[in-house]
Amino acid sequence: MRKQNEILTSRSGQAKNRKQIKSLSSLCIYPFMQFYIRSDGNISMCCNDALGIETLGNVHDDSIIDIWNGTKYSEIRQNLLINRKLITLCKNCDTIVIPADIKNL
Repeated sequence: MRKQNEILTSRSGQAKNRKQIKSLSSLCIYPFMQFYIRSDGNISMCCNDALGIETLGNVHDDSIIDIWNGTKYSEIRQNLLINRKLITLCKNCDTIVIPADIKNL
C-alpha cells in the first residue's frame, strides 16, 4: 500500500513518474554494498537499473566474485567517489543513499 499521491524515486531516470528530476551530488553506496542479479543471470549496477541498461556481467559466464571485483564494477565505484554524474544512470538517479562513514567503503 502506498499513498495515492506519493511520488516514488525515478529509478535512475527510467521510471517516468516525475516531471523534473533533480540531479544529486551526494554519494550513493549501492554499488559498494549490493549485487543485483536479474532473472536472466545478468548483473545490473544496482536495484535502480531493473531494466538492465548497465550490465556488468552474467552469473552463467563468470563467478560472482569475479564480477564483483571486475573492471566494470571497479570503474563505477571509482567514478562514484569522484562525481556521481560521471555515470549515465547515476546522474539521473534521485535515490539518496549516504553512508554513515565513507572511509569504511
